[in-house]
Amino acid sequence: MSIASKTYTANGSTTIFQSDFSVLSENHIEVIVNGSEVSKSDYDLINDAAVFAIAPTSGSTVVIRVGTTPDDLLTSTTNIDTVATNIGDINTVEDNMTDINTVADDISNINIVAGNTSNIDIVAGIGIDGLNGIVTNVDNIATVSGIYNEISNVSVIDGDVVVLSNNISDINDVADSIANVNIVAPHTDNIDTVADDISNVNTVAGSINKVNTVADSITKVNTVSDSIANVNIVSPDIAKVNTVAGSIGNVNTVSGSIAKVNTVSDNMTKVSTVSGSITNVNSVADNMTNVLSVDSNKTNINSAVGNATNINTVAGSIGNVNSVGTNIANIISVDDNETNINSVAGNSTNINTVASASTNVNSVAGYIANVVSVDGNSTNINTVAGSITNVNNVGGSITNVNNVADSLADIETTNANLANINAIADEVNDPTSAINVLGNNLGGLEYSLRSGLKYDLQQCGCSI
Repeated sequence: MSIASKTYTANGSTTIFQSDFSVLSENHIEVIVNGSEVSKSDYDLINDAAVFAIAPTSGSTVVIRVGTTPDDLLTSTTNIDTVATNIGDINTVEDNMTDINTVADDISNINIVAGNTSNIDIVAGIGIDGLNGIVTNVDNIATVSGIYNEISNVSVIDGDVVVLSNNISDINDVADSIANVNIVAPHTDNIDTVADDISNVNTVAGSINKVNTVADSITKVNTVSDSIANVNIVSPDIAKVNTVAGSIGNVNTVSGSIAKVNTVSDNMTKVSTVSGSITNVNSVADNMTNVLSVDSNKTNINSAVGNATNINTVAGSIGNVNSVGTNIANIISVDDNETNINSVAGNSTNINTVASASTNVNSVAGYIANVVSVDGNSTNINTVAGSITNVNNVGGSITNVNNVADSLADIETTNANLANINAIADEVNDPTSAINVLGNNLGGLEYSLRSGLKYDLQQCGCSI
């Protein structure tokens, strides 16, 4: 704390002890005589000086201590002072009660979203187009998953398929000379099947790694599909979700104090009493210094004439009147907020409650834009929170999701050629199947084919 002090030795007649510092309020000054704090009713605060009605005993040590910044309070502020000082923030909270109430009602979901922001960020970061692509092709992905064994079988004979591809010209010759091939090869039907399906076989070979990736991650792909609605909701509103996460402490604070905040506007009797009594205070003719300081309140002063009871009450509390004079700025603030103060009238318990929670009220007011933003997106936040497991699944499997999104074309191709892939897969496990024989004996088949063709041409007298 920043505290300044000045020490005097009383002479028994001096009643004015100047602080030599600007005194912000009566709560920023402390008067100590011979080591004991003096009651504020024993002196008045006038022009930054402590003015005693009865001079301290001669030889007494008088210490004037002053808190030089607003936070340096030497005595406790009243709850009314706290409310008046924070009236701007209280009004802000009151103006935004609908949004604050909505945030409070949804606080559990907001907390869920805040606790999972990393996964929400990951989901948003992969791009909605990729997720939409997965949704569009979810049937194909499911189909590829269903033929995992067949795709694996095709992968096993990848070498044979490559041999077929590299010798497609010769295979075409076989197709063109099918009569001679029938003489040479006992498996004509299977060779025809390979020829008819060669484009599909090539397609599978060209995308075999991506097909395998899809198969390995099919459970996570299905998880994405099951939660795609929630993922789509999270992505377009991710900025607001991040805002909620960034201010979740403040949102939780609002929720914890929402009942207290709600009661402010219904509860202001004691503050209203201060405002109602300010007329009487202003009309105290015996205290011209303070009267001059409230010259702008002449109307109120005139209206106080004839109210002798209140004037006498003021005279008996001149210390407080002087305090009002030095705090005229706050009093004017109270007058400017008369409607709100009147709405608090008669409810001192709630005023005290608001005062005790002023830090929280100020915190809410300071982040009211974020609170309003959260309220505007409460539906999306609730949706994200309701599906947070799915969002976390997507975030935790983001590499596989991206792989699926990148390979949608290959997945579609695979799905479109399932019959051919299945046909090849059915032959893989049979070592005597046509495709295996053809792959293992392609060189001999080529030689036999060409020899047979040469023989036929010679027999017909044609040139080679």
